[in-house]
Amino acid sequence: MPTSVSQALCSLAGGKAPPTDVSVAYGLFGACALTVYHFVANGEFSAVLTMAVMLQCLAISLLCLQTLANGSATGLSARALGMEAASLALRLSSTTWLNGYLPVDASGDLVYQLVDACSLAMVLWLLRQVAVVHRGSYQADADTLPVGHMLLGAFALAALLHDLFVAEAHRGQETPSVPYILEPCGGGLSAPSKPDSPFAGGHEQPPGVRHALDGGPLRGRGVGVAAAVAGV
Repeated sequence: MPTSVSQALCSLAGGKAPPTDVSVAYGLFGACALTVYHFVANGEFSAVLTMAVMLQCLAISLLCLQTLANGSATGLSARALGMEAASLALRLSSTTWLNGYLPVDASGDLVYQLVDACSLAMVLWLLRQVAVVHRGSYQADADTLPVGHMLLGAFALAALLHDLFVAEAHRGQETPSVPYILEPCGGGLSAPSKPDSPFAGGHEQPPGVRHALDGGPLRGRGVGVAAAVAGV
């Protein structure tokens, strides 16, 4: 856990106010999270995915505050940071142009990707602090994270557990667009008439898709995830 966070918890236990930089970081996170949830996602439950990446961004920012406050790389793991950078880069390589792994609400159209990009930039900055700026304080002997085994396990799971829409796009098949899957019609949703649509022939859309879209209009690229979850 970052030193600055530990100091903040200790000061709270002693009745003292946390450090200013930690207070500002938490305040900014709270304000941004509320803004995204209420004004971008319109309170939709799928915004929990965007909140998760925002929490990840907050955690990385606290590591940056620790490094700036201490002026050293003590306590930082270059191996863990490298894996984090690889994870963020690989996720961005999918979410910036494919529909998979995105929230159903409007925050999946831009906010989700921007938060991941900010996290990746901060992780790369931390790696530079460890490898170049504060290399003398880097505890290489204590950094024993088994990166190879974890990467092999992650790639094996990724090959088995992947998003339907991402898999279709990588096989060169056309990923259905949102109006192609569901079309608003009066008070409900109707199936499109195109022959190559997943709902061709007048079949009603799965209940899971209707439930995912209840209470709000059809939104951007992330709606495809609802269809994938429903088994389209």
